[in-house]
Amino acid sequence: MNAGRSDIYAGLAAAAGKACGLSDSKEIAESADARAARDCLWLELDGRLADEKTYMLKDVREWLASKGVDVSMASVHRARERMREKRRVLELASARTAEVLKGLAGLDGDQLLDGATKRAGQVLMDLFLDCRPESFADLTAAQWLHAFEVAGGLARSRADVRFMDAKVKTLREKFEAAVKTRQSGRSDGRLSPEEIEEIGRDVFGDAAQKSA
Repeated sequence: MNAGRSDIYAGLAAAAGKACGLSDSKEIAESADARAARDCLWLELDGRLADEKTYMLKDVREWLASKGVDVSMASVHRARERMREKRRVLELASARTAEVLKGLAGLDGDQLLDGATKRAGQVLMDLFLDCRPESFADLTAAQWLHAFEVAGGLARSRADVRFMDAKVKTLREKFEAAVKTRQSGRSDGRLSPEEIEEIGRDVFGDAAQKSA
């Protein structure tokens, strides 16, 4: 779901409210039926924006028009660009998470779960910081307090994971240095999968045991 409140998403929200007999944005936000209809439209739009092979910009614009949202082709293009950027951010987060978990290999179950939880907290905190202020326009005072509480917990996890990220970077550099050292003794510079795995155990396994 798009975190922001662009004209396109606001237009779909209004269309969902109209289908439920509502016109005021606050009433739409408070109506479970209107929110459900709105979220379905938003998810469908996100799917069409993400599926570039099936839906051209004009197709997305025509679909929006069928829902009563009349926007320019440029607006649809900007929405797709935001979708692409969000996808890039998530792909980067996934890659970094894989690195963190690889660096934690060898720890016991509780320690591994704790590390994974902290990494998830960092990802959520990054997404929270990327949200536009308009995204929270309809929150109540109680919801704001809960958001601050969640953000505080995520901020602590984010600080912890920064340390883990630095540790993983050090381990990765140590691994790459060990590979280069082993390669220097070979005329073709090639290493077998078994040798790569052995170096990985030496670097990540020993580090994990020391931190246990």
